[in-house]
Amino acid sequence: MKKTLFILFFICMPFMVNAQNITEKLLCKFDDIDDVDTYSLNFDNKTGSYIYVSYDSTKELKNSIRSNKGNSGDYDYINSYGAIFDAEGNYYIVVDIKVNDSTYRNTFIKNGKELIDCDFLNSELIEKNGIIYTYCTENNKSSILKYDISAGSFSRGKAYDEIIPCLYDKIQMEGEPVGRLGFTRDDKIFYLAKLNSEAFIVIGEEEQTHYSDIDSYTILIDKSDKFSFVAKDTGSFMYSTDGFVVQNDKRFKSFNSVFNLMFDKDYNVLYIASDEGEDVTPQRIMKGDKAISKTYSGGVYNLGIAPSGKIYFIATEKKKNSDDYESFVVLDGKEGKKYPSISNLQVLQGDEIVFTVQNNDDPPYVVFGDKVILGNKKQSFIYADILKNKSIAYIGVVYGESEIRVNDKYNLFIDDEKFGPYDGMMVLNYESQNYLLSDEKGNYAYVIFKISKAYDYTYVLCTNNGKSKEFDNISDVYLYKGKALYTTSRMTDKINYDYKYRLYYGDKPITPEYDAINDFKFDEKKGTGTFTISKNKGIYLVEVKL
Repeated sequence: MKKTLFILFFICMPFMVNAQNITEKLLCKFDDIDDVDTYSLNFDNKTGSYIYVSYDSTKELKNSIRSNKGNSGDYDYINSYGAIFDAEGNYYIVVDIKVNDSTYRNTFIKNGKELIDCDFLNSELIEKNGIIYTYCTENNKSSILKYDISAGSFSRGKAYDEIIPCLYDKIQMEGEPVGRLGFTRDDKIFYLAKLNSEAFIVIGEEEQTHYSDIDSYTILIDKSDKFSFVAKDTGSFMYSTDGFVVQNDKRFKSFNSVFNLMFDKDYNVLYIASDEGEDVTPQRIMKGDKAISKTYSGGVYNLGIAPSGKIYFIATEKKKNSDDYESFVVLDGKEGKKYPSISNLQVLQGDEIVFTVQNNDDPPYVVFGDKVILGNKKQSFIYADILKNKSIAYIGVVYGESEIRVNDKYNLFIDDEKFGPYDGMMVLNYESQNYLLSDEKGNYAYVIFKISKAYDYTYVLCTNNGKSKEFDNISDVYLYKGKALYTTSRMTDKINYDYKYRLYYGDKPITPEYDAINDFKFDEKKGTGTFTISKNKGIYLVEVKL
């Protein structure tokens, strides 16, 4: 492998494809790399600095950094997206060096130079007011590690048995949630710490009240930087679920189980509390120490706040003189009609209630307020919604059998019109779990896929105006001015899994084909999409103006 060779300059290349204005700006170029990869680049728009992780299979340590601010040595693993840049474009990153098959050490790097290494360094760096924060572990003790950018010096906080970042994203993807170090509104760091079999929140350098354990997943912070969480006096949450809620250092009643903590519109803490029963799970909704619902013998779930600020949940109770249960929605304290089971509950604007009902013995159905839509016994409802033009939409699935290669069959219903069956449909918005995009004028878009006998997938975008061509994949779907904007890919080499990527608007391509489209973003107010591509051994930022 040749020595590092990099060039940083900018070229703007405007041209027109289907009346769309497209510009390509060169971010960096590497003449000695044959296959430049956009996924390995982290570019700082403010300063023009970048890091690119270069992979060389001929080396024992296969990864190194290329940057206009300084190249690094070789390491076992480098995550380019873990880098941060300061106001002058200097980069900072944590890299991995393997000690043995199960052990790594981590090194903190600035502009390619190693500054400090530890048994463990959290790779998510955060900058606040000229200080870079992370946490490290050395000799089985953990502490906050701070790097002062202007002074070029490190400092460490108090050593604990464990530091647990406890700021979680609202939307969790697959796997166990991963927390981050958090900051109060006055920029004091906060995290959960454990020491000598006690757990407590640390704000800045001040330890808050100590407990036997705190469930980090339950930690909430309100607009006044006050914390709420579930804690225990004895034992650990690893072995039992009993505990009590703490809000602003005020301790509430203990229960056999406490979960689903959330704030109401006035920042009162709400939660589901469970008593211990012999053959049932009695539960109720609590606001602090006050029960704000009945105790339901079969439990409660899906606690939420409607757009109007009203509290809702699903309750389950045993039928009289029966071992069967029935469920119902409770909205603002009012119990709704009882059903065999309820799922996919949404409370929309105007307190419109939407949910699905599934019963093994009877046909499933969808409930929209007072309207009931029946399905058939083989069908399960997985989605129901009211579109922005007030149309009713829902999806029913007849599940297949993979062992005998019988595919699932998805049917979409919009008002009284049926679409399908399809082998599958894609979720387009993971925050809302929506399968459809819609607007007030009645336009909509969704993505279906077809599965061949060889388990090959092909994707089609469907709208109220028709269907797209088949593609090997479709992603980044938006609905803009009545038409769908989306990225596509098609396989050009099945042996090497090579693809070509393109941006479409409506049923027409609006860009040339690229080897990759990465980090696609769309600004609906400006009607502008941006993404990075690689070509001619360089990486470009592409902007498309609709």
